[in-house]
Amino acid sequence: MIHSFDIEDAKKYGVNAAIILNNIRFWVEKNAANKKHFHDGKYWTYNSYAAFNELFPYLGEKQIRNALAILKESNVIAVGNFNSNSYDRTQWYSLVNTKRQDACAETTDGFNQKGKTLYTDVNTDKTCEADKSAEFSEAFLQAWELYPKRSGNSKKDSYKQWKARLKSGCTEDEMIEGTKRYADYVYAKKIEAQYIKQSQTFYGIGEHFKAEWVGTQESKPEPAPIRSFMKGII
Repeated sequence: MIHSFDIEDAKKYGVNAAIILNNIRFWVEKNAANKKHFHDGKYWTYNSYAAFNELFPYLGEKQIRNALAILKESNVIAVGNFNSNSYDRTQWYSLVNTKRQDACAETTDGFNQKGKTLYTDVNTDKTCEADKSAEFSEAFLQAWELYPKRSGNSKKDSYKQWKARLKSGCTEDEMIEGTKRYADYVYAKKIEAQYIKQSQTFYGIGEHFKAEWVGTQESKPEPAPIRSFMKGII
């Protein structure tokens, strides 16, 4: 995978922040083009620190936090929380300068006013996004970014299982939340890649995303034995 950034952004905010800003722009403009995740007069995208780390494995969590803080303090991005579950602390991000996303929002179904398809390039970020990822839903792509990586994961087969679960009555939110729990479980337990469930199995008929997937916990100490103070007393 090729990652890129705007040189002017790198000059102003540093390379790490420029890389993450490029990613946020990609998804905000994609959502604007598809009229998704509109809150408080803006289009938003969301991601956890763990997901950012999966996307940019050369950046540690502290570097990611610092980069996002720089962008927020520089009034480049807005940060919010629009999660359906109150306990979900995943951060949402939008662009303070809305001119770009407003221009994208004027399009319809990935076409501009002249009917020309707006193809995308995540690396150059030159226009609104309508690339090959359009065949997958936004929610699935979010879960796919969160899911622990291992060989044998099939994006296409996983999405097929994902849609089958939706038809059976499962919701996108519970599958995303289940993915987050499993990712946290894998990292907490330090499970090797070869033992990670294949994604198509995870979203399969077994509905593994519904499991609790509790990570490491401190074991409770055994209660001290009750001493008999009567022993030996005459």
